[in-house]
Amino acid sequence: MAVPISLIISGAVLANGLSSLVASSAPQLALSLNPLLAEARVSYLIERLQSDTDAETLKPYIRTGIKLAPLDARFYSLLGIVEELSGNQKIAEELYSRALTLLPTEIHALTRMAGLDVLQERAVEAARKLEIIARRWPNRW
Repeated sequence: MAVPISLIISGAVLANGLSSLVASSAPQLALSLNPLLAEARVSYLIERLQSDTDAETLKPYIRTGIKLAPLDARFYSLLGIVEELSGNQKIAEELYSRALTLLPTEIHALTRMAGLDVLQERAVEAARKLEIIARRWPNRW
């Protein structure tokens, strides 16, 4: 007995909608429902980075995110954070710059680059990034 195509499509739409609904609160569940959902992948990776997870183990997941959504700046920022945590500051800066090229207001890249600018005594560049953060996300101060 063949399953009607409309039933298959309805199931896919329902799974996609449900995964979008729980992407930030239950990212692992959202990824199991829709492995292509970038929002769920980003939430999952941020959650893992904030835990005691070895950051290096996240690289394959981040690279998959880049392959699935190459214009999503957040994946480049997350990869930059992993590289920075691994001591690869130059690579991290390049990844943050790529993220900011794609999306000039990407919060993770802006905050990490501002911190690196301060450490490298580039006050003007740090101030510019902090101004963008203050204008775009005034409730973060």
